[in-house]
Amino acid sequence: MPTLPWDELGLGVGPEALEGSGTTVSPNDVIALALLRDGVLYRSPCYTPFGELPYCDDQRFGIWSASKTALGAVSMLALAQKYGTEVFDLPILRTVEPPSDFQGKAYPGDGPAINSEFLDGLEIDPAKQKIIEHLSSTGQ
Repeated sequence: MPTLPWDELGLGVGPEALEGSGTTVSPNDVIALALLRDGVLYRSPCYTPFGELPYCDDQRFGIWSASKTALGAVSMLALAQKYGTEVFDLPILRTVEPPSDFQGKAYPGDGPAINSEFLDGLEIDPAKQKIIEHLSSTGQ
Protein backbone atom coordinates (compact mmCIF):
# COMPACT_ATOMS: atom_id res chain seq x y z
CA MET A 1 0.00 0.00 0.00
CA PRO A 2 1.46 3.39 -0.91
CA THR A 3 2.16 5.69 2.05
CA LEU A 4 2.50 9.47 1.94
CA PRO A 5 3.10 12.12 4.60
CA TRP A 6 0.03 13.57 6.33
CA ASP A 7 0.86 17.03 4.94
CA GLU A 8 0.33 15.79 1.37
CA LEU A 9 -3.27 14.83 2.18
CA GLY A 10 -4.00 18.53 2.69
CA LEU A 11 -2.78 19.25 -0.85
CA GLY A 12 -5.50 17.00 -2.31
CA VAL A 13 -8.44 17.94 -0.11
CA GLY A 14 -7.48 21.36 1.20
CA PRO A 15 -6.40 22.19 4.75
CA GLU A 16 -9.93 23.19 5.80
CA ALA A 17 -11.12 19.62 5.19
CA LEU A 18 -8.56 18.36 7.71
CA GLU A 19 -9.31 20.94 10.37
CA GLY A 20 -10.46 19.12 13.48
CA SER A 21 -9.57 15.77 11.92
CA GLY A 22 -7.45 14.84 14.89
CA THR A 23 -9.03 13.44 17.99
CA THR A 24 -10.47 14.45 21.33
CA VAL A 25 -7.51 12.70 22.98
CA SER A 26 -4.84 15.02 24.35
CA PRO A 27 -2.11 15.69 21.74
CA ASN A 28 0.40 14.45 24.32
CA ASP A 29 -1.23 11.01 24.14
CA VAL A 30 -1.33 10.71 20.32
CA ILE A 31 1.56 8.92 18.64
CA ALA A 32 0.37 9.21 15.03
CA LEU A 33 -2.61 10.03 12.84
CA ALA A 34 -3.45 8.13 9.65
CA LEU A 35 -6.16 8.19 7.00
CA LEU A 36 -6.74 5.84 4.06
CA ARG A 37 -7.99 7.73 0.99
CA ASP A 38 -8.18 6.39 -2.55
CA GLY A 39 -5.86 3.49 -1.77
CA VAL A 40 -3.15 5.70 -0.24
CA LEU A 41 -2.33 5.74 3.48
CA TYR A 42 -1.58 9.27 4.66
CA ARG A 43 0.14 9.35 8.04
CA SER A 44 1.64 11.88 10.39
CA PRO A 45 5.11 11.44 11.90
CA CYS A 46 5.24 9.18 14.97
CA TYR A 47 5.99 11.37 17.97
CA THR A 48 6.84 9.97 21.40
CA PRO A 49 7.97 11.64 24.63
CA PHE A 50 11.52 10.76 23.55
CA GLY A 51 11.32 12.24 20.04
CA GLU A 52 10.12 11.21 16.62
CA LEU A 53 10.36 7.52 15.70
CA PRO A 54 12.71 7.28 12.71
CA TYR A 55 11.01 4.20 11.23
CA CYS A 56 7.33 5.00 11.64
CA ASP A 57 6.20 2.97 8.60
CA ASP A 58 7.54 -0.23 10.17
CA GLN A 59 6.48 0.42 13.78
CA ARG A 60 3.58 -1.55 15.23
CA PHE A 61 1.87 -0.30 18.36
CA GLY A 62 0.42 -2.26 21.22
CA ILE A 63 1.36 -3.34 24.70
CA TRP A 64 5.03 -3.62 23.72
CA SER A 65 4.99 0.04 22.73
CA ALA A 66 3.83 0.98 26.22
CA SER A 67 6.54 -1.24 27.69
CA LYS A 68 9.23 0.39 25.55
CA THR A 69 8.08 3.85 26.59
CA ALA A 70 8.10 2.87 30.26
CA LEU A 71 11.51 1.24 29.86
CA GLY A 72 13.02 4.50 28.59
CA ALA A 73 11.71 6.42 31.59
CA VAL A 74 12.77 3.74 34.09
CA SER A 75 16.25 3.60 32.53
CA MET A 76 16.65 7.35 32.91
CA LEU A 77 15.52 7.18 36.53
CA ALA A 78 18.05 4.42 37.23
CA LEU A 79 20.82 6.52 35.67
CA ALA A 80 19.71 9.56 37.72
CA GLN A 81 19.74 7.48 40.89
CA LYS A 82 23.29 6.32 40.19
CA TYR A 83 24.83 9.48 38.66
CA GLY A 84 22.55 12.31 39.79
CA THR A 85 19.82 14.30 38.11
CA GLU A 86 22.38 15.96 35.80
CA VAL A 87 21.85 13.03 33.41
CA PHE A 88 18.56 14.63 32.37
CA ASP A 89 20.47 17.65 31.03
CA LEU A 90 23.07 15.74 29.04
CA PRO A 91 22.87 16.04 25.25
CA ILE A 92 22.10 12.95 23.18
CA LEU A 93 24.96 12.43 20.77
CA ARG A 94 24.85 10.64 17.46
CA THR A 95 27.03 7.57 17.30
CA VAL A 96 26.55 6.89 13.57
CA GLU A 97 27.38 9.43 10.86
CA PRO A 98 24.26 9.89 8.70
CA PRO A 99 24.50 10.68 4.98
CA SER A 100 25.08 14.37 4.24
CA ASP A 101 21.53 14.75 2.85
CA PHE A 102 19.82 13.24 5.95
CA GLN A 103 17.32 15.72 7.45
CA GLY A 104 15.90 13.85 10.48
CA LYS A 105 16.94 13.79 14.11
CA ALA A 106 17.48 10.09 14.82
CA TYR A 107 19.36 8.26 12.05
CA PRO A 108 18.47 4.53 12.08
CA GLY A 109 20.81 3.41 9.28
CA ASP A 110 24.34 2.12 9.00
CA GLY A 111 27.40 4.29 8.70
CA PRO A 112 30.75 5.02 10.27
CA ALA A 113 30.92 5.40 14.06
CA ILE A 114 31.28 8.93 15.47
CA ASN A 115 31.53 10.26 19.03
CA SER A 116 32.74 6.79 20.01
CA GLU A 117 36.42 7.35 20.83
CA PHE A 118 38.42 4.33 19.62
CA LEU A 119 35.59 3.22 17.29
CA ASP A 120 35.35 6.46 15.31
CA GLY A 121 35.35 5.87 11.56
CA LEU A 122 34.64 2.13 11.79
CA GLU A 123 31.63 0.46 10.19
CA ILE A 124 29.46 -1.97 12.21
CA ASP A 125 31.35 -5.27 11.78
CA PRO A 126 34.86 -3.85 12.32
CA ALA A 127 33.54 -1.86 15.33
CA LYS A 128 32.05 -5.02 16.87
CA GLN A 129 35.37 -6.83 16.42
CA LYS A 130 37.31 -3.96 17.99
CA ILE A 131 34.90 -3.90 20.98
CA ILE A 132 35.39 -7.64 21.49
CA GLU A 133 39.17 -7.22 21.33
CA HIS A 134 39.02 -4.29 23.76
CA LEU A 135 36.85 -6.16 26.29
CA SER A 136 39.06 -9.25 26.02
CA SER A 137 42.24 -7.24 26.57
CA THR A 138 40.81 -5.53 29.65
CA GLY A 139 39.52 -8.80 31.14
CA GLN A 140 35.86 -7.89 30.82
